Amino acid sequence: YAETSVLDKKLTNSNPDVGIVTVETIAYNQRGETILSFKRRVMIPSKAYYEEQQRPWEEKMAEARKRAAGTEL
Repeated sequence: YAETSVLDKKLTNSNPDVGIVTVETIAYNQRGETILSFKRRVMIPSKAYYEEQQRPWEEKMAEARKRAAGTEL
């Protein structure tokens, strides 16, 4: 089996829609002995970006139409 732990997480400086998560994974054999371990950094969408993507499509389109018509929210 394997266990993965989050070591660090932060937003990127260049794009607030993206975060970098550093994790460590340790794999064990059937006797519970460590057979593999590694650390890696993973780029993932930020929580704010994810929540924005979950908004209803119609709501996003209504806002886009208002912006296009020059009537900011």
